[in-house]
Amino acid sequence: MKYFTKELWADMNSDDPQKRAYVNKMWMAHAKEYQNEFKKVRHYIPHFSLKLFQMYDSFHDYIISEIRFTQEKRVKSCIIRLNRGSESVCITMRDISKVHISIDDFDGCICGNLQWGYCEFSIDKMKRLHLSVLCDIDKELNFVFRKIKMSKK
Repeated sequence: MKYFTKELWADMNSDDPQKRAYVNKMWMAHAKEYQNEFKKVRHYIPHFSLKLFQMYDSFHDYIISEIRFTQEKRVKSCIIRLNRGSESVCITMRDISKVHISIDDFDGCICGNLQWGYCEFSIDKMKRLHLSVLCDIDKELNFVFRKIKMSKK
């Protein structure tokens, strides 16, 4: 995560009001910087998926109920199912070239569930999409892929 870091998120919950105020300003500045980055990427996300992503606040506070990997012929995919209340969303990333999941333990999960916190999209020189997700302040998911589809279930 480049903009929405685990350090910033952790400091947003500080007991020190001055630190929280400073971090809140930093967070807002990073959010503005990220919006400029996201403008470069949004054209690579299908229109309906982008609308769903924006309509559901980038899936903030959704519970990750499933992460599944599949392979059809030589194409590898990852499907992530997210839930919040009665809402269910499925994210399918196709033609995955890299995955990194950093979860040291599940003991620190907010409310006992792995929750989608903040995410960042980027694109590399080879026109591959990158999705980084910060969960529960200190857990991170990273994916590199060619295509993405988001749908309501």
